[in-house]
Amino acid sequence: MLVYEKAVPKHLPEYSIHDKGNDYQELNGGWQLEMYHMNGSRHSRTLSDLIELSSTQDTLFNTFAGKIIYKTQFESQNDYALLDLGEVNRGASSVVLNGKKVGEAWYGHHVYNIRDQLKAGSNTLEITYATITANYAR
Repeated sequence: MLVYEKAVPKHLPEYSIHDKGNDYQELNGGWQLEMYHMNGSRHSRTLSDLIELSSTQDTLFNTFAGKIIYKTQFESQNDYALLDLGEVNRGASSVVLNGKKVGEAWYGHHVYNIRDQLKAGSNTLEITYATITANYAR
């Protein structure tokens, strides 16, 4: 599907995703994964850091096709406005922060405005990612 938009979506402020400057926080450590494979199987994993699934030796990861729900908790270090998922491998994503839906992205860079949902101190983040089915054909 090709989607064309004449303007930047309202939920994205003017922002260069390649220019983080010094004002950013990386979310590392303690990710719980719930994996729902398109073949009907379900798997759970814990990762200390996020990884590129296709680059691992684990065949569950590098051939996975379906939906993955990533969950973590983190302490907010600042008043951040954006959550940048980086290069998402041609899949769709949606984000829930502290129980409130932030949004979804089907193409392009997956960047979310989280200012309204982010709170000082502890936050709970849930990212749902739907992969492309080509992974399963490997």
